[in-house]
Amino acid sequence: MRIRSVILGPRTRLGLELAHELPGPPAERLLIARDASDAAFLDRLGTGATVVTIGEPLPRLPPQGDPVAIYICALGPVHAGDADLAAHAAAALRDLGLVRELLAQVRDRAFHVVHVSSVLARVGPRPSRCYYAGFKNLVEGILTDLVAAHAGGRLSVVHPGRLRASRSALRPLSLLETSYRGLARRLIRIASRERARRITVGIDARLLTLVRSATETWRALVTY
Repeated sequence: MRIRSVILGPRTRLGLELAHELPGPPAERLLIARDASDAAFLDRLGTGATVVTIGEPLPRLPPQGDPVAIYICALGPVHAGDADLAAHAAAALRDLGLVRELLAQVRDRAFHVVHVSSVLARVGPRPSRCYYAGFKNLVEGILTDLVAAHAGGRLSVVHPGRLRASRSALRPLSLLETSYRGLARRLIRIASRERARRITVGIDARLLTLVRSATETWRALVTY
């Protein structure tokens, strides 16, 4: 089996776009569905990729071969605001266990993990979004340790702002945001490079980072 790309969270809008944009034949892709419903949906699409549901045995990948890109589009809470610690912690531990298993299989070859986080994990979020941002940072920290245990591994983390299906001059604010297709293409470019990166994507995300940084600096100056 010649797997070059793995997508965790392929049912998400970003995951679907990524599966569509990936270069190479579909047979070189492994899509990790989070449950049976996601797996059935992916099978109906007829992507030609190998689909495995979390909890099922992973296909055995050759210990050596071409570099592998592992795209993590969903791990932990997918949307801000839906706090359910027990469910999210259990799902995150399950998904991280699968990532650990994947990394064990590709430990003798070069691999690049590209994790899609959120700009909220980089700035001081509003109280209503602290739970979501905190989970993103927690997952990133664990992934950092998992990848660091393998000499040939790299971890890139992408912090996007708001994602849209499309951008249009008829909706001026959408021009500050990022399309799912645009982000998918950016992820593919990141995975193809040897250097790991931690970047903020989207004009809105960069503006938010700048404003929050300036606000915190001003607070520090007037408080102390």
